[in-house]
Amino acid sequence: MHFVEKQMDRIVISGINTRTSNEQEDSPETEQLPNLWRRFYEEELPKIIPNQTANFAVYGVYSGFDKGAGGDFTATVGVEIRSDLKENMAFPVVVIEGGRYLEFNVKGPMPDSVLNKWKEIWDFFAKTTDYQRAYTADFDVYKAQDEVDIYVSIQD
Repeated sequence: MHFVEKQMDRIVISGINTRTSNEQEDSPETEQLPNLWRRFYEEELPKIIPNQTANFAVYGVYSGFDKGAGGDFTATVGVEIRSDLKENMAFPVVVIEGGRYLEFNVKGPMPDSVLNKWKEIWDFFAKTTDYQRAYTADFDVYKAQDEVDIYVSIQD
């Protein structure tokens, strides 16, 4: 599996979020992520979230992990903003702390190519001893309609 190890700076994202788990997302009856993404675009949130940077990418952020990959986590869909001021913000804010990440590039039809890559990533971490997930925040950066970079936080 091809990846690049990177030292990332802090990024602040504002958007909408939900609390879910991989178990919930495995079932069409309980999955929440497709509706979160649908709402993000139907309500045209990239046009109205205040304080955005010039980076026009859309982010999917996974944070607040309970029990690593087996528990609940917060999923946020949003855009990068200039500050993490939570006062008077109409949208939730999540901070992706700087640190070590593995970057995986995905190209192909969405969302299947991203879902398949995440399955490969989970298998990779289940088998490797070279890298351990940090479970601080993982995130997807949607660069184009058919290209995404996935960043997984790793321990120092």
